Amino acid sequence: MNKSNEIQVTIEYLKDEIKRLDPNLKEDDEGYLHALLLLSSLQVGTSIKKLAEFTHLDIGFVKKAVRLLRKSGVFVGRKISASEWFEEKTGGIAFWLDVGVAGGLIVRSAK
Repeated sequence: MNKSNEIQVTIEYLKDEIKRLDPNLKEDDEGYLHALLLLSSLQVGTSIKKLAEFTHLDIGFVKKAVRLLRKSGVFVGRKISASEWFEEKTGGIAFWLDVGVAGGLIVRSAK
């Protein structure tokens, strides 16, 4: 792909995507913040420090979410098990379920 055609993924771009996915979420809703964290992980990886720096979220908030995502198998080492997020029919559901995992609302068995 030509570099000039690539989308610059910024925190603002990700925030706009979350608003597009769910216009009813407010920026201070935990679901919004966990969605931001998950989408950001696709850009910067699973490092707590990098995620906190990129998202400007409290490191304690990020640490708790990352712990839950690792425990559930969404984050495995430096990799993200997000392939389901991009499936045409169920991807959106898979993403929002993982948002629930990050918030501790849903328990997902590690693969």
